[in-house]
Amino acid sequence: MYKGKRFRLKPVAEVLAEIAAIPERYRSRVDRVFLADGDAAVYPLAGLATILDALAATFPGLTRVGAYASPRSLTTKSPFSLSSTATTTTISGGSTAAPTGSSSGR
Repeated sequence: MYKGKRFRLKPVAEVLAEIAAIPERYRSRVDRVFLADGDAAVYPLAGLATILDALAATFPGLTRVGAYASPRSLTTKSPFSLSSTATTTTISGGSTAAPTGSSSGR
């Protein structure tokens, strides 16, 4: 799926624009979001927190956000910084998930 596609960090403003483009009529139905297109753990934590806050503000029923995270990129973040980013967002009673390891992509 991603062969031939070079990895780049998507600017926060671009992600926020994509979130804002979701039609209002669907927003109340969203309870889970998966951050796709690569390894979210390489993203700077401040930007990731901004994105999580925007998701929580846009989707009132949001309870879970998931993202791929490679073991290598997770080693660049402290456990405290990862957990504090996940818990300081406004997803009330929600959870985060970051699957690690191999994936077939299918």
